[in-house]
Parts: sequence; structure tokens; C-alpha cells
Amino acid sequence: MNKRFHILLLLVVLLFGSQTSLAAQDANDPEALEAALETASSPRERYPLYYQLCRYYTTNYDFREPRRASRFGESAYSEARRLGDAQLMADAAWLTAQAYDRANNDGKEEYWLRTTMEQAMEARNADQVLRAVDKRARLATRDRNYRRGVEIYREALDYFTEDGNDIGNMRAEVELERNRMEQMRQQLRSQSAQLVEELEELRDEANSLSQENQQLTNTNQQRTQQLEQRTEQLEERAEELQDLSQQRDSIAARVAVTQQQVAQLSRQALEEQAARSEVERELAQTELERSQAELSAREAQIASQLSEASRNYAFAGVAILGLMSFLLFYRFRAKQRTAKVLARNNEELAEARHRSDELLLNILPAAIAEELKVEGKAMPRQFSEATIFFSDFVNFTRISELLGPEDLVKQLDACFQAFDRIIGEYPDIEKIKTIGDAYMCASGLNDRKGVPANIIRAALRMQEFLDKQGAERKRLGLPFFEARIGLHTGPVVAGVVGVKKFAYDVWGDTVNIASRVENESSPGRVNISETTYRLIKYQFDCEYRGKVQAKNKGYLDMYYVLGEK
Repeated sequence: MNKRFHILLLLVVLLFGSQTSLAAQDANDPEALEAALETASSPRERYPLYYQLCRYYTTNYDFREPRRASRFGESAYSEARRLGDAQLMADAAWLTAQAYDRANNDGKEEYWLRTTMEQAMEARNADQVLRAVDKRARLATRDRNYRRGVEIYREALDYFTEDGNDIGNMRAEVELERNRMEQMRQQLRSQSAQLVEELEELRDEANSLSQENQQLTNTNQQRTQQLEQRTEQLEERAEELQDLSQQRDSIAARVAVTQQQVAQLSRQALEEQAARSEVERELAQTELERSQAELSAREAQIASQLSEASRNYAFAGVAILGLMSFLLFYRFRAKQRTAKVLARNNEELAEARHRSDELLLNILPAAIAEELKVEGKAMPRQFSEATIFFSDFVNFTRISELLGPEDLVKQLDACFQAFDRIIGEYPDIEKIKTIGDAYMCASGLNDRKGVPANIIRAALRMQEFLDKQGAERKRLGLPFFEARIGLHTGPVVAGVVGVKKFAYDVWGDTVNIASRVENESSPGRVNISETTYRLIKYQFDCEYRGKVQAKNKGYLDMYYVLGEK
């Protein structure tokens, strides 16, 4: 019984482990991903494999293959469509559009960006809608199709001004969904604890059944011993009957001897002897009949006792076996039902855990989030060549007085969302925080040294976004934001601080110098230090500003970035 219970418990653990095997798939090993595709049997299993392969061949600089990436992206979209999940379809379409962007196929890129926008609207993902709109508008502008660009923006504007589709409502829905997921997680934890208690009860019942089985076995052994004792008694009775039979044969022999003696005696003696013999014969005959009757009675009694004992033991054995079979079958079915419930709840718990991990990755870098989950804390790390980015808006106080509170927050949110989307396209850039109207991010927060080209590209794109937005608002006679941007490269220390609402941050003199470089920038320009310039001067055209005095840092050589070569 204990062996069967442990086997069933092992099957439950293996079933739970199979739900997270796909999440543990190495996303950096394309051969392993393609091998896993051969064994995947459902769209839910194939979708993440196609998605990871598309991402690998799109973003990996050493193994970039846009054509293979686009093929895998279209396969991921097909699997998402089979699942009927609009958000998954939007993600796959966006990644496929990036692959065609790498392949310089503007027609295919526009098609998949439009598909991304449609599915993101269906999934009510405002960030993804805005990101697709921005990309499509850039393509239209690059082709000098300004009318098409305006139509794209108007289409997005119509979507966001529909009833129930404004950003505030969407954020409220996201918050409600987050609360619902938290409640579901609590319920799953409670159900998991309840199932653990039920498993403990089943284990106790299994032990109880094992003890009852042992008691039945002991009882059976005792009954067997009693049967053996009865058999020995019957054998002794049989020996007694054999002795009586021998006595009967002895009496018959004496009668025969007496008859021989009668023939030899005289008539008188014969008569006397005959009289005596007749009496003795009758006595012997009477004794023989009495012995035979007693023997028959004993044989019948012994046979009856043997028959009754055998029948009782047979009935008892059948009843015991039937009871044990029923109990074992009932316990087995109950464990099966419990195992199914546990597997279903574990699957829901794994899905909730996956969503919570995605939320955690929106706050912390992937390596730090993984360390927090495994160790419960994240050790601070030092990076010798990190590039720190600062930006803030010019005349923010004056503009905030002109705009109402709602318009001010709306404009800030639009700008910071655009910044988030831009740096989201570069995997080596990590957002650090926003403080009021200031935006801070960094690159180089890893063990690999590299040129901070992506963060410079992101800074130029941010200024380009603000220029376009400012031109539109200026045309409408509305206040608009202009930003100063500054960057500096050097050593920093990074880590997680706090227990509740913890935050990932960086410290060091490099951060202070980057802030001073940003303060000395001009509106609409990207200002960098001499250290950063030496790393990117072969990829970007820069304008030397000379030595500029920075607060508490003396004179620093600074450059304006004009554009990519």
C-alpha cells in the first residue's frame, strides 16, 4: 500500500514538472528549440518555440538571419491565431515586422506592423498600438508619403478617442486585471495548501489501511495455526480408531481359538465350555458392536467438525479479500481524482507565476529578477564601463502652469511611454527610473564590454519624437516639451534597494557627471562627454563644443551628437 502511494505521489510531481519544462527551454540554443519543435504536439507548445527562434535570429548580432527569423515569426503568428489569443498574435506580428525591417523589406514590414496594430487594438494593448503607429508613420515619412502618415495617426487617434478606449480606462482595466490575478494567486495558494493537507490525510489513511492489513494477516495466521491444531487432534482420533480396530481383530482371533478348543473337549466338557464360550462370545460381540458404534460416531463428529471449520475459514477468507479489494479500489479512485485536481491547480498556479514573472521583468533586469526569485535578494554589482543617460524638459515649471493637471500628466505619460518604447527596442538598455520630469536609463550593465551605440541611437530618436510632437502642438497653439539629453560613460555600482516597492538603481561619480552633462546640454540636442565620444566617434558625427564648466566638476570636454554616419 505504501509503495503504491509513493508511486502515485511521484506521478503528481512529474505532471507538475512537465508544465514548466517549456519555460525552462534555453532561448539561446536554436538547435534545442528546433529539436523541441519536432516533439511539440499543440499550438500552445509550438508558439513559444517559434517566437524564441524568431527573436534569436532577429536580435542576435552574431547569428542574425532575417529571412529565417521572418519565417519563424509568421509560424508563431499562425499558432497564436489557432489559439485565438489576440495579444499573442500582436506580439508575433510585431516580432515578424522587426525581422522584415532587418531584411529591408518595407512592404512586408508595413503589412505586419498593420497586423500588429489591429491585433493590439483587439487585445486593448495601448502601448503596442502606439509603438506600431510610430513605426508605420516612420515608414510612411521615409517614403515621403505624408498623407499616409497622417491617416495612420488619425486611425490611432480614432481608436483612442472611442468610448471606453482612452488610456485612463485601459490602465484601470489593467489594474483590475492585476488585482484579479493577485486574488487568483491567493486562491491557488490556499487550494494548494488544502491539497497538501488532503495528501497528508491520504497518507495517514494509507498507513491505517496498512496496519489493518497487517492485523488481518496476523488473524489469518492465528486461524491457520488453530486449523493445524485441529488437524493434529483429528489425526490422534484416527490413531485411537486404529487401536480399536486392532482390538476387534484380537477378539475375533480369540473366538477362533475357542472354537478349535471346543472340538477337542468331551461332550460334557464341550457343553460346559460351550455355555461359557457362548456367554463370552456374546460379551465379545456386544463389546465389538459398542466399539464400532463409538468409532462411527467419532468419525461422523470429526468429519462434521472438519467440514464446518473449512467452510468458516473459506467464508472468512473471501470476506477479507473482498473488503481489502474494495478499500484498495476506493482509495485508488480517490487518489486519481485528487491527482487530477492537483495537476489542474498546479497548471493554473504556473500560469499565474509566469504572469507575475513578466510583471517583475518590467521593473527589474532579467538577471536581477532571477537572482531575487532564487536567493530572495540581489547582491550589488560593479560595472567598469556603463553609459548613463539623463533627460529633463526645459521650462517644465512654466509649462505645467499653462497646462491643467490632467493635460500635464497626459503629456508626460505620452513622452515617457514613447521613451519606453524606444529603449525597449534595444536589449542592452535598461530603464532606471523617472523623477518628476527627468528620465534616466543606462547601458553596459552586464559583464560584456561594448560600444554604447544603441543608447546614442535611442537618444537621437527621443529628440526626433519630441521635435515631431512639438511641431504638431505648436501648429495647434498648444504648449510643448523640449528636452535636454546628456550621457557619460564610466564605472558604476548597481543594485536593488528597499523591501517594499524595491527599485533597481545605480550609483557612482559617473551618475553625477552624466547629470552635469545633461544640465549643460541645449534643448533638442544630445550632449555627451569626452569619455563617451571616444567610444562612438567612429559611428556618429559629433560637434566639439570645447571645454564647458560643469557644476562642482570643473571644465569638461563635451560634444553634440549630430547623427549616425
